[in-house]
Amino acid sequence: MTFIKNIWYVAAWASELEADKPIGRAVIGEPIVLWHDSEGHLIAMEDRCPHRHAPLSMGRTRGDEIQCMYHGLTFSKEGRCVRVPGTETIPPNTVVRQFPVVVRDDWVWVWLGDPDLADEDKIPQAFGLDNETYKGFPGSHIDYEANYELVNDNLTDLAHLDFVHETTLGAMTGRIWSEDAPRVRQIEGGLQIERWLMNSIDPQPGQPETWNEYRYMLPGFFLQEVFMYPPGTAERCSFERPPEDIQPVFARFDQQAVTPISETRTRYFFSAGVRRQFLGGGPPADEVLKTVNAAFAEDHAMIEGQQRIWNLTDPATPKAFIPNDKAPSLFRKMIARRLELEAGS
Repeated sequence: MTFIKNIWYVAAWASELEADKPIGRAVIGEPIVLWHDSEGHLIAMEDRCPHRHAPLSMGRTRGDEIQCMYHGLTFSKEGRCVRVPGTETIPPNTVVRQFPVVVRDDWVWVWLGDPDLADEDKIPQAFGLDNETYKGFPGSHIDYEANYELVNDNLTDLAHLDFVHETTLGAMTGRIWSEDAPRVRQIEGGLQIERWLMNSIDPQPGQPETWNEYRYMLPGFFLQEVFMYPPGTAERCSFERPPEDIQPVFARFDQQAVTPISETRTRYFFSAGVRRQFLGGGPPADEVLKTVNAAFAEDHAMIEGQQRIWNLTDPATPKAFIPNDKAPSLFRKMIARRLELEAGS
């Protein structure tokens, strides 16, 4: 499988976890069970009993142990088998692999590579749903029957908003995403993408100007801020990033993660929020969420449709390249390079 191993992946929203109930997830082809020990610490281990490969996520947790509910084998939180019904002998190799796991910014992050390389400082800094600056809406997720790199392509190139989301997100801004390619630069672990959104097809007098910036980090994290300013701000800033002393009239964030389940399935985690000083401003939250959910359904249909065509297409078939392909192309190259490094190339 073509996945980066030595990197952090989002396995779940922290809100999905209950204190006394294990849950199963699959990340880069590895089944994982998440559960809490007696002190409330989160445990991540392979969701595979070494006896008959039954899912431990269908089992039962008891303090610092988890029991497979197929034949009753019980494992410590370190992954050692401590009991086998009907015998006092523990069969050799009856061990369940553990994974480093961290809860940060309301996401559960897991590391499936070399555990000695699992540096928590390498987790991209996200917003979370309740930080000092922003108040977030509850997080959710969508599953795609598609390869994760197609979802990455979609998020590194927002020009599709003008077309895929013509009546949803695109209608909120006018056709401004595809006419001017954004500035794209490589940063450590990802891309920085930014632009002024100026070219509405139906500009209105007094219409705010929007500064859009986001980081897209390996292997697939979308961390976006959107700021709206009074007319004339872009020119005042020489079309560069607005300084801190120019206050926006509205600001919001998007926090999203793309996690491969397998080569052909992907889980897409998402949430959004508003800067606290603007809570109650702008459209009502339920209207925004309705529009966002409709737009994500449009992405879902397009990307799964794209995957079906890719499945029928010779990989050697050339694809046209346009200016807005810069970020997706760069990000695919970054993934390819990391895979080469892990393979020792």
